[in-house]
Order: sequence, then C-alpha cells, then structure tokens
Amino acid sequence: MSKYEEAIKQAGEIVLKEYSEKPKEKVVIYVVTNSTAKSNLSGKYSAYLIRNNQPRCIAYDVKVCGCGLDRTFELAYNIFCSAYGYNGVRYQDYLRKENL
Repeated sequence: MSKYEEAIKQAGEIVLKEYSEKPKEKVVIYVVTNSTAKSNLSGKYSAYLIRNNQPRCIAYDVKVCGCGLDRTFELAYNIFCSAYGYNGVRYQDYLRKENL
C-alpha cells in the first residue's frame, strides 16, 4: 500500500467515526495547499474537518499527482469514498469541499 493510499484510508476512518455510517448532514472537508511542484504536476495537501468549532487534521502533507484536474477535490473525494465506499451514499449529496 502506498503512502497516499494509507493516508486516505486513515482519513476515511476518522470521517466515518465523526459522521457515523450514513451522514445526516453534508461532510465538509477543508483542503489546504501546502506546496506545489515547480512543474505544477503534483502538490502536497492537508485535509481538515471542523467539529464543535475545532479543526481536526485528518490528512497532513499528502502528495497528490496529476495534471488537468482539481487535486484538492480528488483528495476530498478519495477520503469520502474511503469512508463510505459505495454503500448508497452519493458524494454529490453529502460531500462539500472547501479550499483554504
């Protein structure tokens, strides 16, 4: 398992604990851009949840590669899918991503 997959799995487990089996509200994942490569083909990002007015880091300095895509959304989407899989929880209904 790669570092990326491991980080996504751990973050997904935290999301699942915070929001339960099927979320009753939108899961808001805040993504911070820590750095980007000079070539702009990869970047390092951190993901946070805010619960009870307190930020909680769920993934720190995760490297996401890709060109021509929203890497922050890819990170949030993969965390959400790691938590809820495909158990009838559609990301369109329950996931909201915010960039900080």
